[in-house]
Amino acid sequence: MDPSLAQKLARDQDDLKQFDSKPVIEHGGCTIDLCVAVGDNAITPPGAPDQPSPSDFPPGCKYRFEKERFQGPDIGPELGRWINHACPGTTFRKQKDAVPVIGGRVYEWRCRCYQVQRTPSQDTFIEGKFTKDGVKPETTKQKGTKLAFERMANTKMKYSSGKKSGKKRSVAGVPPEPRKRVSDQRGGKPIYKKDDSSPGIKKRTGSSVSEDVSRRCHAHVTAFFSDYDQCLYLRTDSNFHHSYHAEDFPDASLLNENDINEESFDFMKLMFNNGIQDATIAIIMTELLNKQGKPGEFLASTIRNIHSKCQAAMDAIAGIDSNMTVAQRTLDRLDE
Repeated sequence: MDPSLAQKLARDQDDLKQFDSKPVIEHGGCTIDLCVAVGDNAITPPGAPDQPSPSDFPPGCKYRFEKERFQGPDIGPELGRWINHACPGTTFRKQKDAVPVIGGRVYEWRCRCYQVQRTPSQDTFIEGKFTKDGVKPETTKQKGTKLAFERMANTKMKYSSGKKSGKKRSVAGVPPEPRKRVSDQRGGKPIYKKDDSSPGIKKRTGSSVSEDVSRRCHAHVTAFFSDYDQCLYLRTDSNFHHSYHAEDFPDASLLNENDINEESFDFMKLMFNNGIQDATIAIIMTELLNKQGKPGEFLASTIRNIHSKCQAAMDAIAGIDSNMTVAQRTLDRLDE
């Protein structure tokens, strides 16, 4: 691939992995948008109740939280629950908890993608050593000290080396036989020697942290607790813009038989009687209920369970026992 094209694709992918958290909260019966209370041009949210005058705000703050909600010396856990509830799409983790500053304490919660993946440290290794400090090195016990010519002199030990290692001599032009399985002493399962020459399979996996320092997400929420009035304030240097990771959408809700009205249930039974597959019925019923204003989806296993319940109810009405075989059911129908 052309390097310039690869760079363009990487830039386009980074541009798509950006979104803004939009914390909209309830304060005193009013809906407050906190996005206007952060940034260089931050202002007090319009309509926010119980706010001090502009001159009485602590430096770098434009919004005061509800005093009844955030009180006491240990408000960090409650603040963390509030942040993750008000900012869906990601998870915020505690970065600073009650750091003392002049006039109060500072709390900081950062996006999960601010943390960087850890790499194994090599600082504790010394050249010439194969273990870390404080670890007993593995020792190998020497066996079979006899030399080759001494083994050849003794006919009983002539082929002992080959028997122990499980190898057999090969004739010219004929490949040797494959190595025998070795039993694992812990579980008795056969194990094979790993071939280090073959490269391992690299799996593409997702991560909840950043790949390196240059690709960190700098979204964070910083709050200041004032010792003067015992209130919590949102600092204007907070950042609700996420980068280098996509937004996490909540799992779709699953629909079941309780979400189906009588008319839709008759339509589903009609599809049952015509032999339509459960997966197809699940797609049709999902689209039908979504048009009726019910979000979610049906699984094929859910449709299968509904079908089984319907069939069992119909059999019970007809006097057919569920433990009867197919032949017994056929004879009962012929008797009718």
